[in-house]
Amino acid sequence: MGVSYDNVQEATTTDATNNLQSVNPALQKLLNKRKNKLPIISPAIANIHNKTERVETNKIANEKEFITKRRKYIPKGSLYHIHYTNDLQSYYMTGGEHNERTKLIFRNDVSDSDTDYYNILNKQTSLFLKSNATLPTEDDYNSNKMTRNFAKKGNDNSSPVFEVSADDVNTSPLYKYISLEWYIKGDRDKVSDINKANVLIASQTIPNIGKLLPDFQYYRTDEVLNPKQSVMSRLNIPQEQNTTEQSTTQQTQTTPPPSPTTAGGVNAASGAGAASGPPAGSGY
Repeated sequence: MGVSYDNVQEATTTDATNNLQSVNPALQKLLNKRKNKLPIISPAIANIHNKTERVETNKIANEKEFITKRRKYIPKGSLYHIHYTNDLQSYYMTGGEHNERTKLIFRNDVSDSDTDYYNILNKQTSLFLKSNATLPTEDDYNSNKMTRNFAKKGNDNSSPVFEVSADDVNTSPLYKYISLEWYIKGDRDKVSDINKANVLIASQTIPNIGKLLPDFQYYRTDEVLNPKQSVMSRLNIPQEQNTTEQSTTQQTQTTPPPSPTTAGGVNAASGAGAASGPPAGSGY
């Protein structure tokens, strides 16, 4: 018994209808995503964002500096950005800033990056800096100045500024750094002016750094001070105020007691004389 044309046509129509019904939901879902512009974020990229401490944007690639996961070179002049994470890793992504088309890229030669090469050699899992203030030495006082170094987390505006040692500078990519010359000896007015100017320049890199630096911190004068003046100097109290207070104290101590005339006036003095002379109207 053969198969009729009508039976074949009916089967073909049914299969086509079933296929269309099964394809439409997936197609509709894809169209909806495109319509709503919902980016599909790679789990790896999402994980990097969750661990990111600092981002450098709008970097420019050199020739054959980066490759994709398919081993294709990123064209010279392409924009990319870098994520520094809290586990001390560096991740490179396409685009000057993050967008829905961002892809992970990789350095063709890891030794091109000091940070990447350092991490491979040291195998460190975390690196957070601690405050480490540097005190001036006698050599610093002989040269009238010292170098001070400060750090602040790069992607957290609310994080505090703190002082670090020279050995800590640029050891972690999680921070911004600034070094400045701090004058600690010399003419007091000149020292103040120079230090304020240096703090102003440093604040362009790390705002509010001036709040950490009293005007005359570690300052030592060439003058010979008595113990009280030395304390006043360390407390940053101007010597003019100290001199005024001393003058007021000396004036109070050297002022003589009031005379009877000053205290009682003319009448009081007359009364004292009358007490030693004859009474009025006595005839003597």
